[in-house]
Amino acid sequence: MIIERIEVENFRSLKEVNVGCEELTVLLGRNGAGKSSLLYALEVFYNVAHQSSQYDYFDKDTNLEIKIRVTFGKLKQDEVEEFKSQLTDNNLIVTKIINSGGARYYGASKQIPDFSELRKLSAREKSKSFNELVDTAKYEGLVDKVKSAPAA
Repeated sequence: MIIERIEVENFRSLKEVNVGCEELTVLLGRNGAGKSSLLYALEVFYNVAHQSSQYDYFDKDTNLEIKIRVTFGKLKQDEVEEFKSQLTDNNLIVTKIINSGGARYYGASKQIPDFSELRKLSAREKSKSFNELVDTAKYEGLVDKVKSAPAA
């Protein structure tokens, strides 16, 4: 498995950075461009015990959420088997979110955009929007309307 992409938000001098990687990747840039911050973000990603300080937040704004997402590609067969439920286009995407409450890791999995939007809604809006989606007949097999958000 190799790192194919690194995405960093609100970390040190990096407001929003998206870097594609190959088997050999070279970082070039002027002093202060963020090369070291990108590498340190990777170190923080792998360090489950990392204790963030205000200096880790972009512009020292601790109200922000730091997001470090790493996409792993070229997985070996045993890695494919181990992570098969989390693979997207044969890649493993893992995100570490750091905020004032601590840090958590999330694995990405494929989602249908309509259902992803439903999950974000309040309980009242969720069942109404779900039933509207049923009415569109967009998804074969999605035929039963619901009366509550948990049912949606």
